[in-house]
Amino acid sequence: MDGEEILIKAGNVISKPAGKNIAHQFINNSTELLQILDVETREEGDFATYPDEDIILLRDQKLSYNISDNLNYWSSDHNE
Repeated sequence: MDGEEILIKAGNVISKPAGKNIAHQFINNSTELLQILDVETREEGDFATYPDEDIILLRDQKLSYNISDNLNYWSSDHNE
């Protein structure tokens, strides 16, 4: 979580501070089944970034974008 590896075991509860953009990933490096209950809120304008998949997800709009498909130049000025 946020660059720190945390070893977890059955029955552990993991949480991160609300409102903080902290990256996290679960990796099961055992032969046992890893079950996760993920609880979150759905806020207007909420988005998630998945850097391993190169994706940005706009949750409330149900839209996903490839991060690598960025524009070299864009302007909202109609006179340009």
